[in-house]
Amino acid sequence: MHSFYETNREKITYIDFMEAPSACEPHFHTAVELLYAFSDDVETYINGTPHILKKGELCICDSYDVHSFNSHGRTCRILIIPADYLDDYFKARGKKRIGYNYIADREVCTRVADIMPEFTEKRNPLILKGYVNLILGSITEITGFSDAAEEDFHTMKKVLDYLENNYSAEITLDSLSAEFGYSKYYFSRIFNRFFRFNLKEYLNRLRARQFIARMRQDENADILSTALDCGFNSLQTFYRCFSNYYGTSPKKYLQGSLKN
Repeated sequence: MHSFYETNREKITYIDFMEAPSACEPHFHTAVELLYAFSDDVETYINGTPHILKKGELCICDSYDVHSFNSHGRTCRILIIPADYLDDYFKARGKKRIGYNYIADREVCTRVADIMPEFTEKRNPLILKGYVNLILGSITEITGFSDAAEEDFHTMKKVLDYLENNYSAEITLDSLSAEFGYSKYYFSRIFNRFFRFNLKEYLNRLRARQFIARMRQDENADILSTALDCGFNSLQTFYRCFSNYYGTSPKKYLQGSLKN
């Protein structure tokens, strides 16, 4: 499973509520995300574990859980709670993680699902935070928290922000270690364990996404020079990576993407 740090989500400070079909690639962010299923067979994937939600069930993705959903066109309720509203939750959780991600208790699921639409209204932030605490309190009352301490997510967030801002530069385990003061073996271990691939793979995927973003901003930009500007060290590497990630050539991908 390949995942991405959703940096745009980190800039959003409001609580995001949606009632719509869900189909998203694996990603992760600081926000806590919940999905309530209105129908059976909603596919979820959290931290490498697949699970099928049934009608009336709920899943919760803790901060930095790698997750993806596919409701196959069926409507779900989705709530994304940014860090601005999670102070009490983080304090209660400490260095642990939520006990488990899937809730089948119908009373709790119904209570949470009924509260979710309240976030569509403009309300006093204290009221919104109260609803957040009621939701997360109801869930963690039955899930508890895991005994295993979490990785140093604050350090990793700094690393991910650094990569987002410096992806076009030549970055190696050695240079990253020098920048943050950790051994390269630490970064090698944490990337393979937490992100499920190594630093080089993460960078190439990040550069490919940045290439697409730049080409969308300027449809007349030169494909080859843009790829090199994004940090790919050769055109051969760029074409191989792009084809592996998106299943087609950059030109064909952009032709289809820019039409949408």
